[in-house]
Amino acid sequence: MSTLKITGMTCDSCAVHVKDALEKVPGVQSADVSYAKGSAKLAIEVGTSPDALTAAVAGLGYRATLADAPSVSTPGGLLDKM
Repeated sequence: MSTLKITGMTCDSCAVHVKDALEKVPGVQSADVSYAKGSAKLAIEVGTSPDALTAAVAGLGYRATLADAPSVSTPGGLLDKM
């Protein structure tokens, strides 16, 4: 099971469109998209391209990132300034 964080959805209809788009990506067995949670839980086959998943969502005008992707830290935090 993989999870995507999705931003830009404004209603349940958006979630339906995202679900339809994700389920058309090769390797996606099922998608459960929640507008309220801003996420999609996916049952995918091994080797399914993460880029294909995020591109399918981006094609609808939303932004998707893998929920388990490492966060990118930027320099300049409080400790760096001391």
